[in-house]
Amino acid sequence: MIIKESVKDRIITAASELFYFDGYNQTGINKIIEEAQVSKDSMYRHFGSKEAIAVAYLEKRQRMISQEMTEFISAYSPGNDKIIGIFDYLLHWLGEVDFRGCGFQNIITDIPKD
Repeated sequence: MIIKESVKDRIITAASELFYFDGYNQTGINKIIEEAQVSKDSMYRHFGSKEAIAVAYLEKRQRMISQEMTEFISAYSPGNDKIIGIFDYLLHWLGEVDFRGCGFQNIITDIPKD
């Protein structure tokens, strides 16, 4: 069964890729709309600003990484083995993604101070 991604999820997915690989400041609203294949009206119905999309991106990223890491280390014994499992997860994850740094740090360093 194919589950169709909601408009909101398409916006977050498109913005996630763009923010991570192109940078927050370098990604305009129009590019997000184009990549998500949504109308400007739909985008603003779900998100009031680019900053709101960035927050949704970071929340989604945190949930995904936490869930994946929890599942990965579930096979490790409690205690020191679980800690080693976290590092094993990081090695595993870094080997599977086109790592461009920490998504959180990338956004923070890109957001204007005000």
